[in-house]
Amino acid sequence: VNMDYFVMALDPRASGFEEMDFKDIRFQKEDPFVMHLKMAPEDRLPDLTQGKNLWKTFFCVSQKMKEILDIYDCLAQSAPVFLTDYQYRSQQVYWNIKVQEQDCLVQDFYADQERLRFLREPKEGIHMFLATRVKTQYFLVSLELAENLLIRQMYGLCFFPVMEMSERMKKW
Repeated sequence: VNMDYFVMALDPRASGFEEMDFKDIRFQKEDPFVMHLKMAPEDRLPDLTQGKNLWKTFFCVSQKMKEILDIYDCLAQSAPVFLTDYQYRSQQVYWNIKVQEQDCLVQDFYADQERLRFLREPKEGIHMFLATRVKTQYFLVSLELAENLLIRQMYGLCFFPVMEMSERMKKW
């Protein structure tokens, strides 16, 4: 059974996490914590964000997105991060998540998230995983999950198809 997969990435036009400090040691732990941010009342935070701490990339998703990921049983681990603005005007729950990892992509020297291809098929029935052994860590999601996220109007996401080897050769 061949599933179509897409790289799920943060849309560069979305903003709102400029002040989120992923170097905070608490991201490495599995405990809930409060992170203070400076947010304006009109700020709309993207449903997915990511950041680096030395060699590790951390991913956080909104409560709304986590509810969908729970239906698909995608999460290996999750811990709440309570994003609270400095003035205590609002608080939003995001989830520091970990998902299953798969080594199935090939990334050519010049390739970016828009030009990835499969080296081999991922395990059958997986709707979301983190691609390993590529220059950047990417979330891959099944077509079904991508459609579900789009229908629910998740903010700040963009999707790029992952090509099979034969499709890749046709493009060149």
